[in-house]
Amino acid sequence: MDKKIPDNVYEKILEYSVISAVDAVIYDDNKVLLAKRLQEPCKGQWWVPGGRQFKGESGEEAIVRKVKQEVGLDVEVEKLIGVRDISFNVSAFPNVDKVSYVARIYLTRLRNSKQKVLLDSTQEKYIWIDKKWFNENKNNLHEYVAKALKDSGVFG
Repeated sequence: MDKKIPDNVYEKILEYSVISAVDAVIYDDNKVLLAKRLQEPCKGQWWVPGGRQFKGESGEEAIVRKVKQEVGLDVEVEKLIGVRDISFNVSAFPNVDKVSYVARIYLTRLRNSKQKVLLDSTQEKYIWIDKKWFNENKNNLHEYVAKALKDSGVFG
């Protein structure tokens, strides 16, 4: 189910509406996947995979689709971690100066540990982080990402 909204239409939607989004804390063997964003908002920051939910799609369906699309992995949804309002003062569109989302964050796990990460054009690189990395770097992560990782319970 891929319903690409033309950029000019999506730009108007972003200008006037709050977007329903989903994000995934993906874990395998006590490690979590983060990807470095290539586009705004949060360009150049480590982030959890996710994005917009389509009309007629459940949150669980959306996150499975977005993870496959962005990082090429098949995941199973374990639980809803939380729901957060998040806004940014920058967007991927130069004429839109603020974007707002209602994001559901899901804890997901790999269906098969032997899968390879395949990044799409929205991601620069990825890392699998462990508890030690998180504890040493959490203050450098966006507060949204740090809270999602903490609330996931993966690192205890």
